[in-house]
Amino acid sequence: MSERVAWLCGLWICSIVLLALPGPAYAGEVSGGIIEDTFWTSAQNPWVVTGNVTVKLGATLTILSGVEVVFNGNYYLWTDSTTGGTIVVQGAIGDSVVFKAASGLPAERQWREIGVFSSPGTSFDYCVVMHAKTGIKLDGSDSPITHCALRRCQTGIWCRGASPSIESSWITDCSFAGVLCEMRSSSPVIHDCNLYGNPGYNVRLMSYVDPPLVTIDATQNWWGTAEVAEIEASIFDHADTTVVYGTVDYSNWYKGTPVEECSWGHIKTLFRD
Repeated sequence: MSERVAWLCGLWICSIVLLALPGPAYAGEVSGGIIEDTFWTSAQNPWVVTGNVTVKLGATLTILSGVEVVFNGNYYLWTDSTTGGTIVVQGAIGDSVVFKAASGLPAERQWREIGVFSSPGTSFDYCVVMHAKTGIKLDGSDSPITHCALRRCQTGIWCRGASPSIESSWITDCSFAGVLCEMRSSSPVIHDCNLYGNPGYNVRLMSYVDPPLVTIDATQNWWGTAEVAEIEASIFDHADTTVVYGTVDYSNWYKGTPVEECSWGHIKTLFRD
């Protein structure tokens, strides 16, 4: 066999071997623990969550503007519930970070939640969260939520022993509650939001079991109506049952103009499906 023929035969065999090897996993597929500082950028879109993702102690997951995170099943994105970890969502106006269910799955409540446990460095700015059982759950964490849209979830924001600032956000179409406050140590401040159209309640208080009365500051919001009776009907607190020792202050509500027109400007830019 000539040297050239032998070389061609060797090249052919190597090509067959390479074709037979399994290809690398898609760069944007994620699951398991994050143990070091990590950045998700739009260059790898979509980031497909194929299993539970947990950010471990000492690690920060930063999710930058334009990123699409797609949950391919009933999975969560958590900071570690025992050792901490940090999630920083840094969207931008008109270029938000989007969290949603994978296409082909039923649209409603098809992934679990973004869960934050005692993580003081975590924050959410300009993000859209859709199709989750719980959009953002803050458990003992006061992580701020600003310029975010939460919709088509079972619960939009769940504060459990948490008192975050929730500002300039749009929370709608959540079947159980737009904002759920659990335990009397939860006292979020909800300002300048579109908070309406949630079939259960726009704000729901749960497990405020001991006096004195806790007051939730939910002033200066748009409730989808200027009628006091309709606003009150969309809130579950001490006025509905005396065993809940918490009340929602919804005073100074917007009476005719939705938030996207009268405060921080055109929140509809968040709705980038």
